[in-house]
Amino acid sequence: MASSFAKISESIAKNAFTEIPLEESEDEEEKEEKEDEEVKEEEKGSSDFYDTDLDGEDRATTPYDAYGLRTYMRACRKMKINPVGAVRKGLSKKEIRVKGRGMDKRDALAICSALQGNIEVVSLIVDDNNLGWIGVGYVALMMCENEVIRTLGLAKNQIGKRGCRVVMEMLLENHVLSSLDISGNQIDDNDMEFIAKIIKDNRNLTYLNLSHNNISDKGAKFLQPAIADNETLRSLDLSWNKIRPRGGVAISEGLAENVVMSSISLAYNGLCITGARAMGECLQINEILTDLDLTCNRMFDEGVAFIAKALSTNENLQKLRISNNAMTTASVITVLTTIQENPESAIVLLDMSNMHIYKEALGLANEIVFSNPKFKFLYGGVVNSDHTNSGAQNFINQKQPMKILQEFMSENNLRISDLFKQLDRDGSGTISRNELCFGLQSMELIMTNAQIDKLIEQLDSDADGEISITEFLVGDREYKRKQLLKKQADISRLRQERQARRLARLQEQASQEEKSGREDIPREMLHAISKMLIDGHKK
Repeated sequence: MASSFAKISESIAKNAFTEIPLEESEDEEEKEEKEDEEVKEEEKGSSDFYDTDLDGEDRATTPYDAYGLRTYMRACRKMKINPVGAVRKGLSKKEIRVKGRGMDKRDALAICSALQGNIEVVSLIVDDNNLGWIGVGYVALMMCENEVIRTLGLAKNQIGKRGCRVVMEMLLENHVLSSLDISGNQIDDNDMEFIAKIIKDNRNLTYLNLSHNNISDKGAKFLQPAIADNETLRSLDLSWNKIRPRGGVAISEGLAENVVMSSISLAYNGLCITGARAMGECLQINEILTDLDLTCNRMFDEGVAFIAKALSTNENLQKLRISNNAMTTASVITVLTTIQENPESAIVLLDMSNMHIYKEALGLANEIVFSNPKFKFLYGGVVNSDHTNSGAQNFINQKQPMKILQEFMSENNLRISDLFKQLDRDGSGTISRNELCFGLQSMELIMTNAQIDKLIEQLDSDADGEISITEFLVGDREYKRKQLLKKQADISRLRQERQARRLARLQEQASQEEKSGREDIPREMLHAISKMLIDGHKK
């Protein structure tokens, strides 16, 4: 394993030397002197960020490249790339966070060059860029020597199989990294065999994010012994993968033996009833898990029943998320009743968002809140228990989702840009379905899955699964335009109906006049009838 890492490191190192020329021309030296002056000014401003007892004379003698800013600027100049403002500012702070800027391997090398001697930055987040495996390799090499950085975010960077392996090899050398995010990198089952071996014996990571990848049952089975034996990992995110019932069983069996993991997300997989049964059995044994996310796993009433059964004896689970599982209100009542009847229950959050419940279920939730004020119950809305299914569905879907958003903005005096910022959790400039659901929930805006799907359909004009601010603005404008046209059509229809009623009354009056013996219809009546007929024809 070590020889494999050495080989990859050598390959990456060769690339590194070809990225930055070693010779400098006279023009480049002049540019460097000018950049040094800019760096001095920046670091002079950033020195106020820290408390210090140094007087002015001591400050003047402090090396002005203490944070690696000069090194970063020099590397950018030599590789002919533009320095990133967030990096320049972040080098003197605790975190560098650059998301969705399209950075490539050259940017990665420049950042890593600066971080070689930096002792301030403890968090490096470069999600949603284009570093590739070479760029991530630079990061891995830097992390092998860095003893300060505790949090590393490499999500959505197209790192591939080689990049994934390099990161895992780095974990063998680095003994300080505690949080790692490699979500959205097309990691598959073949990668998971190697990842699982590393995780099994790792003694540093406390958080690992493997969400939005291609992990299926086979990969989950590789993880089973790693989860069972690892003694430091406290939070694992496996959401938005392809884990089905057998994989759910494997993960559950690993959790049953684990003695440290307190949080796991399996949201948006497909555990179904079999996986739910295994997880229920795990909850009856596991005494450590406090946060479990099983959102959207096709568990149905039968699967939820296994989870409810476990809650009757579990004394540790605090947060349970089981929304979007095609269950009925009967299951909601069962879960709430189980929590209520377990005097040792630790549940403080039950998330059944988008689930419309009967008022009886809400009554149960209120009773739990009365006995435990910390308890929070998230649900989609309340329908009367005597409603028919079709009536309840009409009740749920009676409002247009864009209308709900516009009413919310009006009530809270928000602009479109303000609302977009609230929904864009990671600041990437786009909103995913997951971010939209979470944002609506945090703002207590109730929408069903059908309404959310309709909202995304209205806003995501290019159908790429992400909503940009431009699409949001265009969608809002288009909705308002359609509403205006609809209003105008309604007004026109009402006018025509009113004229038709008046015409009918006049015709009835003329008929009565004729029956009474009068031969001539009054002139004003003929004029009114003629005018209405002409207006109606024009419309």
